[in-house]
Amino acid sequence: MIVDDEFYIRNGLAKILPWEDFGYSVIAVANDGKDALDFLAKKQPDILFTDIMMPKIDGIELTKTIFEKWPTIIVIVLSSYNDFHYVKTALKNGASEYLLKPSILPENLLELVRKVCPPDHSFKQKFSYNTEKKSNKIDSLVENTFNFPYFFGFLIGENTFFTSHEIQELVTPFLINTSYKIINLQVNESYFILINHTIENFKLRLTPLKIPYIFFQNTTDLIFLKEQIELATQFYQNYTYYFTKSYFIWDSKQIISQDANFLPEQKKLATLIKREHFSDAIILLRELTLGDKLFLKEELQNFFNSMIISLLSKMEDSLNQSMGMKKIDFLTINQQSNTLKQTLQNIRIFLDLIHQDFLEENEDTIKQQILDYIQKHHAEGINLASIAEQFHFNYNYLSRIFTTYTGSSFTDYLNNIRIKEAKIMLKQSNLSIAKISEKVGYTDTSYFSKVFKKIALCSPSDYRRSHSND
Repeated sequence: MIVDDEFYIRNGLAKILPWEDFGYSVIAVANDGKDALDFLAKKQPDILFTDIMMPKIDGIELTKTIFEKWPTIIVIVLSSYNDFHYVKTALKNGASEYLLKPSILPENLLELVRKVCPPDHSFKQKFSYNTEKKSNKIDSLVENTFNFPYFFGFLIGENTFFTSHEIQELVTPFLINTSYKIINLQVNESYFILINHTIENFKLRLTPLKIPYIFFQNTTDLIFLKEQIELATQFYQNYTYYFTKSYFIWDSKQIISQDANFLPEQKKLATLIKREHFSDAIILLRELTLGDKLFLKEELQNFFNSMIISLLSKMEDSLNQSMGMKKIDFLTINQQSNTLKQTLQNIRIFLDLIHQDFLEENEDTIKQQILDYIQKHHAEGINLASIAEQFHFNYNYLSRIFTTYTGSSFTDYLNNIRIKEAKIMLKQSNLSIAKISEKVGYTDTSYFSKVFKKIALCSPSDYRRSHSND
């Protein structure tokens, strides 16, 4: 569902992707929070996009109401760069993620939707149990279903990268020639696939898969099993995942295995900061908030505190810009983060803001770097989108400043560079026109000839003949 008072945003999000091809569908649009709530009273989507500033009921109030009435709905806030204060409030009210309007691209939007809600996200409805009745549900499940001696729990949903279907596909081969039962349930706000089976060494056999899982001791004591599930849930909620191949095993109230280590990234960041590659450092820091390595909230905050303050201090020295208020802003928002999820969201928002400020304040230098990059890579399959990604610019913003700075479109600028190089080759080599076309970056010789004639006012063959004595 899409909620925004601007028609072009509503319509754009609805049509920016062929949603059905990816397993999604837009079931409704609304132009303010009031219309959205009227619809939600009848039907609830898995995901809801909402603007912040809207008439009647704004996005902040809408998010709060949704979280209270329909907590399984994933809310993604649409924001501008100057909405930071409101974004924080919306996230506190229950929003899951935020999306910067100037940065919306089809591939980024699809990646975010797939992350927060895989196409088979219906496990929230299928496997959800009323929290108030969870004790009775677990008792009943174990009494009536679990007849085998060993238990494993696989976490799905928030902070994990596996859906229930994917986990069952990965684990089932290890259950061949044994008896087992699989039950899906919710404890607090965590979703589990709980497996009861007969294989004693299942834990050792599963470890190479590197799937986050929980091992519960052999027990027929329902209260003990219930306590173990709840303790493991509480423990897990204090952790986040970074990078690939990280896992933990919950065994008798302790971690058996943990492979988290920030040292390689810390060294890389320190090098980027020392060399004053500030944009790359900011991008890497942001990527680290989206990884999958296991850390306590306090460890995470200490790492980001150290690296971001170090980054801001170096930027202050190098760029001769005061970063005092930005340091205070960062420490303040970090202290206001009560949960791990909130910590990561606030860090991402802050990094987006300082990155945008940096790009705008150093626009001329970055423009020249972009032109140098085009000159160096003109023979490759570059386009404006790939350059925007390379330099971490918003596509539309880059398109606008490129035209202003060069006086031509990106396509015309690139064609002029390529044809200039082609002229040199035509005069100085015996390469065929097809080969020259390929060497300067064109895959179609006829298109190359057409562009050449438009710019040079003659065909490549005529140009070579007229300069044969040069």
